Amino acid sequence: MQVLREETPGHGRRRKPDAILLSLSDTCCDGHDLLQKIKADENLRRIPALVLGGSDAAGDVPEVYSAHANCYIRKPADPEQLVDVVRVIERFWFRIVTLPTR
Repeated sequence: MQVLREETPGHGRRRKPDAILLSLSDTCCDGHDLLQKIKADENLRRIPALVLGGSDAAGDVPEVYSAHANCYIRKPADPEQLVDVVRVIERFWFRIVTLPTR
């Protein structure tokens, strides 16, 4: 959250990201908790949050949308398919979608 809030000491001011790609299965933090914190923060909530999950678990999909995620993407197990998914995300969110200016 420090990096997103531009609070990292010694690094100067950082530009906010255009989108956040968030993995629910990240070992460093709870993805659900981080999503809720991002969407509760007035300065961050407009940044699109794209959630990668390892399954279509009955609880994960409704939970991330209830927390105002912009989309839920099932993360493929195959690394090559994951690269393809990231390319599609990049094309859609940065070439097709019009995002608000900061």
